Amino acid sequence: MSLNSLRNEARNNLTVTANVINQQGGDIDVGEQFTVRFTVRNNFTGGNGESPGHAHYRNVRLQVAGTNFASVVDGNRTIDITDHLGFDGSESTDVTFQATDTVPASFFNWWPSEPYAGVTALADFDIDRFFRIVQSETFSTQIENG
Repeated sequence: MSLNSLRNEARNNLTVTANVINQQGGDIDVGEQFTVRFTVRNNFTGGNGESPGHAHYRNVRLQVAGTNFASVVDGNRTIDITDHLGFDGSESTDVTFQATDTVPASFFNWWPSEPYAGVTALADFDIDRFFRIVQSETFSTQIENG
């Protein structure tokens, strides 16, 4: 695996998902607040499906910004998520938004959805830990009773 391939795989496997976990009613209306849970996950599996080894991220942060349709109640910011995110690990944080506008419905789009956040995950791929080699063996021989 080349260094560029490793970098691309490390970038592609630090993922962010979002779920609205709290809202005032069935729909989010302009002026209402709603809470979103952002989850950052380490999905790294290593090149070509090989064992993940020690694929870890350090200093994981999340930049969260509002849009023209929703603002971050506490203001756009960078959130420290965790100092360490190991293989198949995940960490979450909740952010409250306030809905500010809607996309008008049109003939082609009766129920438009509004983009409410711009989110960027930042982390340092732990290259030292990735190249830490661990090789364990158990050896046996026949041992008799005298």
